[in-house]
Amino acid sequence: MTIEPSTIERNKEHVRSFFERVWNQHDLDYIDELYSPDFVLRALWQNLSLGSSGEAGKDEAKQVIARWLEGFPDMHVTVEEQLGDDEFVVSRHFATATHTAPFRGIQPSGKRATMSGLTITRVRDGKVIEAWTLWDAVGMMQELGIMPPKLRIMAIAQRLGFLERMQRRHQAR
Repeated sequence: MTIEPSTIERNKEHVRSFFERVWNQHDLDYIDELYSPDFVLRALWQNLSLGSSGEAGKDEAKQVIARWLEGFPDMHVTVEEQLGDDEFVVSRHFATATHTAPFRGIQPSGKRATMSGLTITRVRDGKVIEAWTLWDAVGMMQELGIMPPKLRIMAIAQRLGFLERMQRRHQAR
């Protein structure tokens, strides 16, 4: 007797195949096969390749990934853990890469760096319809020597609202 995998397990496999084929094998055309026509990427971080946080459609998402792979051609992403619930798959992933080509105007450093991330992917009928992603690109840029270490602390403080509160307190004095 053959037991069919659950929808959740199939969805997790679709997401794993995205990381393997697109990021590790550089098969950007797989996005056309896997993503729905109305796919939306929601970058929850200052995505250096996108130019900001925000939303992107399927074609722009492909361009974002292509720019990362051009600047870091040996990038390898490992999915470390996945959780699934109905249409949603949460993936904790880890990337390693060497900065060997220009990336968004930043000249190659030749250094190897790491970047951890989380992605929530929504899969319906075997197609990825949206994804929310958050990568620690600031940490990676610090490892490459492109950003100073204190910026990371400032970015975290800003995200948590500490800088705004400090400014208000200072202005109230």
